[in-house]
Amino acid sequence: MDAVAIVSIVAAAVVSLTVAVLTITAENRRQRQRSQLERLNELRDVLDRGGGALTSAIYAFDRRRVSGTPSESAETGPEFNRKVEDVEAMEARIAIRLGENEPAAVSYREARRCLQELRALVFEAGESWTPEQEGRGNDLRAQVATHRSDYLKQARKLVNPEARSDA
Repeated sequence: MDAVAIVSIVAAAVVSLTVAVLTITAENRRQRQRSQLERLNELRDVLDRGGGALTSAIYAFDRRRVSGTPSESAETGPEFNRKVEDVEAMEARIAIRLGENEPAAVSYREARRCLQELRALVFEAGESWTPEQEGRGNDLRAQVATHRSDYLKQARKLVNPEARSDA
């Protein structure tokens, strides 16, 4: 009879330990999944804001170029400069999240470089653009748009599993 009691006690202990281990393992798995989802959401937010900053800078440049009067042009210059500064700040956040050699970070860096050249051209040209400056400005704006598109494509691959499998 003592053997039956001992077996019962040992069996109950094994079951209790097994349930505890399974519960802890399941909870750890749920915690990891929550953590991964939070990191993915944070990455998505940073990438979205980076794309928005590039788009805003392009639009600010376009407003600067089509402003009709010197006073309108003077108002849009600081706005364009602020938008380029926003892109510069987002570049650092993107590089931290992704690493500097990640294709999305490289595309963003190239877009920022072109925007900085464009900003220098805008302030060099002032109110009246020479045909050469006009051509260079159009080329730089097109390059920014191309790098922005590349960035958004790479960003979608990072946060969207379906986009990864299509590549």
